[in-house]
Amino acid sequence: MADEDLALDFYPVYIDLHGVPEDLLFATVADAVLGQLAFAPPSKVARFGPDYGHRDLARDFRGVIRVLKERGQKPTRLVLLVDGIDELNHYHPRTTQRVRSLFMASLAERLVMVASAVEIDRHWEQEGSPWYNFFEEIEISPPAVNRDVRDRMPRDG
Repeated sequence: MADEDLALDFYPVYIDLHGVPEDLLFATVADAVLGQLAFAPPSKVARFGPDYGHRDLARDFRGVIRVLKERGQKPTRLVLLVDGIDELNHYHPRTTQRVRSLFMASLAERLVMVASAVEIDRHWEQEGSPWYNFFEEIEISPPAVNRDVRDRMPRDG
């Protein structure tokens, strides 16, 4: 795998989904990708709005990947580093299926995701496979930090 990684250009994009309402999910992702990869100034999502959907995002992903591929000499991977993917627990199953569809078909070899969550809801009543079955899960325990170190760590607020 390491040799294969050297033959690829990775373009990571950090996306924080904490508190993102369902109708702004795809717009939020687009804003992060386009802003962080300097395709356009960050738009604060308002430019995209709630009517920006998964098809719009897939189209924009294909455009971004095409431009990144032209810039580099190696095959391109757009890597979404998503914090708070468990927000999808609160979304309609149709929305989560649309998330899954982004990683299929024409984007399958060029788009990858590394995501963090506290817990993924395993309750699924739809006919199709749930979005989380499309990914490999790795459980990571909290770091073992002794109390003295923890007490000296800076805190927000």
